[in-house]
Amino acid sequence: QWQFAVQKVDMGSGSSQSVVDWTTIDGEAGLGAIDNAPHGIALANKQLYVAAGSNLHVFDEHFKHKKFYSSPFLINAREITQAGRHLYIVSRGANAIVRFDSKKKAFDKAWQLYSDDSGKLAIREYDIVKETTLAVGESFGLRSVAVTETGFIMAADSFLNVIKVVNNQVDSGEQLPRGTSALLEFNKGVAFLNEGMGQVAYMADYDYRAINQPSGPAGVVALESSQRFSSGLAKYFKGTLVAGSSPAALSLLDMKNQSVVAHHALSATESSQVLALAVYKE
Repeated sequence: QWQFAVQKVDMGSGSSQSVVDWTTIDGEAGLGAIDNAPHGIALANKQLYVAAGSNLHVFDEHFKHKKFYSSPFLINAREITQAGRHLYIVSRGANAIVRFDSKKKAFDKAWQLYSDDSGKLAIREYDIVKETTLAVGESFGLRSVAVTETGFIMAADSFLNVIKVVNNQVDSGEQLPRGTSALLEFNKGVAFLNEGMGQVAYMADYDYRAINQPSGPAGVVALESSQRFSSGLAKYFKGTLVAGSSPAALSLLDMKNQSVVAHHALSATESSQVLALAVYKE
């Protein structure tokens, strides 16, 4: 049931191979819990980073495990968003975004959500180098983060809409549906995956485009009726995205024309799903 692995998929042919058996990497963490699964993945400086539980694992270009990094701010890790040399990891168990410097190989900052004395949502910045403890409060069920020039866009289970954080201040809400995950800055707006709606969508000023499974416009690849977008969303080439599904599959999406360009099944097992994905060129 919990056979976690990292798979490499050729998006041209659809061929795939398992390059990391997760039971050999983090077997001692208790793989019977989904919270310890590898939920975040990113590539930086020719290395592969995988976030699972309270650890950030590092692999070389040959998928050989090098080491892992831990932080008291990293609890129940979820998605990773890359911006330059920094990786921003959703720390669901700490209501925080934790930053890792891939050049210095160290965690350096964290931003934690909390409710202030008036009950309003607020954010607190931590210098991880100087501070080693964080406040524990209510759980927001943080799911995803997109990094902007001035802050973040965040999605959480308890938010009616996603929120925007500008210069460490909660600025306003974005009108995206509850349950949004896998937020990405895309073209001039934001792309997102909504598992509950079975939809990948793009939203910008006066522009909204969406792709639903399992049906698509005539002439494109038809998806299995049991397939649903699950988690994992990444930019591919101009105007396109790759999205993960359950049962485990990858779909190449043309957001301009709202069509499915290609669909590659990875597993026929009903309970299988893509948890996270990243795109790279060999």
